[in-house]
Amino acid sequence: MLILWGIEYFDRTDKQFKGRDLFLDTATLPPAKRAAIELVAESIGIHTGREFLKFKSWFREERPADLEQSCLSYAGSIKSFSIIDYVEDENGKEITLAELGPILTGNPNAVLVSSGTKQHHLDYMSAEHTPVPIAEVTLSPDELRLFGYFVRDFKELRDSALMKEGAGKVSSGGTLPTLPNGDYHFSTAVTDDEIRSFMTIFRRLYMENEPANFLKTVDLFEKTLGGHPLGKLVKAVAGEYEAHLQEVPDFCERRNDLTVTFSVKRLTDVFLYTQYAHQPVERRQRQFLECLQQVRGRKNFLTWQFLTEVWKCGLEIGNAGRVIAWWFGRYCDHHSITPDVLNSLRNEHVGLGAAEKKEVRKARLFREKVEELEMQLWKQAGRPEGGPVQFRKLAQDQLTLALGGEETLYL
Repeated sequence: MLILWGIEYFDRTDKQFKGRDLFLDTATLPPAKRAAIELVAESIGIHTGREFLKFKSWFREERPADLEQSCLSYAGSIKSFSIIDYVEDENGKEITLAELGPILTGNPNAVLVSSGTKQHHLDYMSAEHTPVPIAEVTLSPDELRLFGYFVRDFKELRDSALMKEGAGKVSSGGTLPTLPNGDYHFSTAVTDDEIRSFMTIFRRLYMENEPANFLKTVDLFEKTLGGHPLGKLVKAVAGEYEAHLQEVPDFCERRNDLTVTFSVKRLTDVFLYTQYAHQPVERRQRQFLECLQQVRGRKNFLTWQFLTEVWKCGLEIGNAGRVIAWWFGRYCDHHSITPDVLNSLRNEHVGLGAAEKKEVRKARLFREKVEELEMQLWKQAGRPEGGPVQFRKLAQDQLTLALGGEETLYL
């Protein structure tokens, strides 16, 4: 495997940002090192974190022309990546954003922020740092319940398979068969049951009539903190979420061949009301078909777009929810309070999902009997070289026949 690492660095001599290209052919490494770095490269994808920093000494720097030639002549797998939050100096030593501000300006109080930093984050950074109110706050029983149920459901959303794995991917072309209407092939790491579980939790935070939904909780949080910058920050993050719901779905807007007018909220609602929370009324079914028509009947594309947008909404809820959950935990600890909230069943019953499913049990028992039978067949044959495993297919066939020829699932 050929691994290419693009690094941004800051040259202190002329105060300019520059780039350097690092290169590693894993075939040159000892077996254990090769296995370790290839495992990381295959696991983390292109947009990685900082996992590769501990392997930096294994790479060598290449000139762009030499690097291009190496890639053209390489027959194996090629991976490339960069670390978006990593900057180093001309000597290869990391420089933090906090250090770069004074270096660039000569002002020891200057702070460098990432491109695209939102105004509300800048406002929070520049605000006077005052203690977050906890001891002086007194929540009513209803307010305690609201915060308690929001935090419970936020944690479930955060831990859901969809939030951890993402919305999946679409692909087309190459050796893939062509689908009707120019649709994409679509696959996810999460199952249909896991998506349905996510939508059940998401609905409780999304719907306006839920007693502890996201926006109600944010409003109470801002009011409770009484003008503190942290409350204003959370309110602004929630504003981003509200604005996002009114936008045209991202990838629909980018497609030059589509004219899409439905919003993220409409897309979320039609899936929620036709696929997950309710049996659809005529109006919702018509709205679903209108959305499908606007993407020219591409069902896979529309489903992928829906899952992508609710996953993004989940991230936005998480950006504010983490702060609220942290504050509420501190509040309860300080006041020695346990909110009157029904605990999530996943925390109440550790046995949920612990028992074998019928198909799993059936497969396990069949496999065990096959292993017993192959051992007996091997012994009957005089224990030939190669061990019992060479009789596995015969054992499977004999056992299936003895069961009456029934097609039996086995591992």
